[in-house]
Amino acid sequence: MLRCFQQNRGMRLTDLGVVLVLGLTSVFVRAAEQATPRPKLVVAISIDQFRHDYLTRFQKRFLSPRQRGFRYLMESNAAFLRADHFILQNMTGPGHANLLTGAYPYRHGISLNNWFDRSKHKEQYCVEDAEGATLVGVNGEIKGKGASPRFLKASTVGDELKLAYKESKVVGLALKDRAAILMTGHLADQVVWFDDKMCEWVTSRYYLKKDQKFPTWADRKKLTSGCDKAKLATLWGVDETLSLALSAVKSEKLGKDEIPDLLVVSISSHDYLGHKHGPQSPEMEALTLGEDKSLNRFIQGLEKELGSLKDVVFVLSADHGIAPSPSAVDSSRLRAGVVTEKELREVVDNALVRVWGGAESKDAVLYLEELEVSLSDAMIKKIETHPDKKREFIKTLESSPWIEKAIWRDDVLFDRKVPPGELGQIVDKTISLQNSEIILLLKPYLYQGVEGSVNHMTLHSYDRMVPLVIKGDRLKFSPLPSPDVKVADLAPTLSHLLGIIPPSASEGRVIPVQFR
Repeated sequence: MLRCFQQNRGMRLTDLGVVLVLGLTSVFVRAAEQATPRPKLVVAISIDQFRHDYLTRFQKRFLSPRQRGFRYLMESNAAFLRADHFILQNMTGPGHANLLTGAYPYRHGISLNNWFDRSKHKEQYCVEDAEGATLVGVNGEIKGKGASPRFLKASTVGDELKLAYKESKVVGLALKDRAAILMTGHLADQVVWFDDKMCEWVTSRYYLKKDQKFPTWADRKKLTSGCDKAKLATLWGVDETLSLALSAVKSEKLGKDEIPDLLVVSISSHDYLGHKHGPQSPEMEALTLGEDKSLNRFIQGLEKELGSLKDVVFVLSADHGIAPSPSAVDSSRLRAGVVTEKELREVVDNALVRVWGGAESKDAVLYLEELEVSLSDAMIKKIETHPDKKREFIKTLESSPWIEKAIWRDDVLFDRKVPPGELGQIVDKTISLQNSEIILLLKPYLYQGVEGSVNHMTLHSYDRMVPLVIKGDRLKFSPLPSPDVKVADLAPTLSHLLGIIPPSASEGRVIPVQFR
């Protein structure tokens, strides 16, 4: 201090007082931050393909709130039954990336489950990483396959939690690799998913370093004899996922100290069965009621393990919904059902021939999948250099009885041309360079798929809208100025509760909630 005065002989007593006050203020702020209540454990559950109306349609048949199932979670003041993903193509990869990044595909980088890699001339899967993240199972490395979040450009809540508190534990799991990886993020301690060919839980070298052993809680060799791929679409898959989640809590000692932890769980069985039978089927009702009981067992097991749920915050949401079953739609009034890849390819081929002629259109379509169309370099050049013919081509596509809108990707990305109204906002939030040159939007109640299945992948409300429930015994909510909630609001809200900054690309608002 004396040296300080010698260097600053002009310092007055008032200046010294300011220094002392600022120093004491800093101490008090740090103490206040340490005293700010926050949950010890956040459990974020996504039920794959869980339409927003499942909670209301079956509510009377759910267990009572005291029994810790869906109604226990729904009794929260922050139970929003129509949260909007607000993206163009609602599917597993983008949906799970949305949930805990608080971002949209144009920023977090996951527009689709699969896309066409023009440089390699092949399809790219959203979490594929065969070179840098070899799969690892109970018995060691599994050659030839790999998975990581290398295409996810944004951080997640789990990533920011690890950056804020190195001692925090972040664990994620799901039957689907893309669900577990994209919802949990880059810095997690453990992320595991189910390999249906080997019938065991696996991870990758991205998460499990060479000197680390496969997590003991994910070693489920005893289940191998009773497991087959068909069982993943049943309550067996739900129970196996939630049972494993409880094992992770016990083994990793999640929620056992003052440093907050995050458990991320996605229940994939709901999606597997939903594609087979559709949302109006008795099979889906039975599975949803079974999930209610499975949640009850999981939450009660969690309460027994932790001694109390007072320091736990639960989240319940979904990555997307699904279209109505064609059998449930009166075909004389609404056109509903499957449009096959072959039918869509014929529409594109015929439009190209009509505008450019048969010789020039031959072999012009390189890729058509998930309502995305990639064209040859030669055809792209022709289209881009002839604006009048380009407009004619797009209009020809839109004259199809199945297609509501055809979007030329680069019109959005580079020329900032988007459709008017809400559609334009959704297009703007979604499209990135991952998308193919043409994105097709089907008319309501139609979806791309195969006969005998039900699908999603559109921007219609039944695919976009999902529940968003935040439940905690110590949570206090303030009324929202607007009841409209976006899925992107979840990540910044959880960040607020945990006392950390929101994920790097987060665009959502904080739902007014406080941990008391």
